[in-house]
Amino acid sequence: MIRLTDVRKRLGGREVLSGVNLTVEKGETMAIIGYSGTGKSVTIKNITGLMSPDGGTIELFGRDVTHYSPRQYAEVRKRIGLLFQSGALLAWMTVFENVALPLREHTKMTEDQVRARVMEKLALVSLQDAGHKYPAEISGGMKKRAGLARAIVLEPDIVLYDEPTSGLDPVMSNAINELVLDMQKALGVTQVVVTHDMNSAYMIGNHIAMLYGGKIEQAGTPDDIRRSTNPIVRQFINGETAGPHAVR
Repeated sequence: MIRLTDVRKRLGGREVLSGVNLTVEKGETMAIIGYSGTGKSVTIKNITGLMSPDGGTIELFGRDVTHYSPRQYAEVRKRIGLLFQSGALLAWMTVFENVALPLREHTKMTEDQVRARVMEKLALVSLQDAGHKYPAEISGGMKKRAGLARAIVLEPDIVLYDEPTSGLDPVMSNAINELVLDMQKALGVTQVVVTHDMNSAYMIGNHIAMLYGGKIEQAGTPDDIRRSTNPIVRQFINGETAGPHAVR
């Protein structure tokens, strides 16, 4: 479903991705972990076409999309949902209008069909009674859930999450984790979740991959990562200041 082969990307004169190799199978959830600035979000942006790699190849749905034009990638992107770290809701639109926006932009649905689809997705994230509210009137956790409803309203095959539990308390973080699990069970989507939260990674990931030094340092099941003997991986998952990674 998603395959990155030797993907490279330079930003500001620094090579952020130095040959990333990663495969995400259909219907699974891959958690990408790693220190801040290691290229987790850059990896997501390359998958969605918001950035183009400087080298390597990106395959989606069995097709090499590395050199797609913006118009070609726009068609692919309709099959990909993206939950931004902040939720990225438009402040001047209600929750309902935010979720309805992709349908109004990319489909020919009638307003009755739009309403039915939006309410279905809001119910899936337990926001069916908040559609009339504006982003300033809802909590951070509700914004994330509204962003998720918008990400899945086109019923994509792939959903990407950029730090979905960032800035949330433990209870709301677990609620978001459970939603990610629900998306996989209820919709059968393929998911990539960028996170620094190991509790989240262990809970939602069928597989976990750690980015370090612009490459995948280790990838495996949650149990593989828990039992890792790699000192770089162990320092990160245990939150230790002492280790091969210099803390600045």
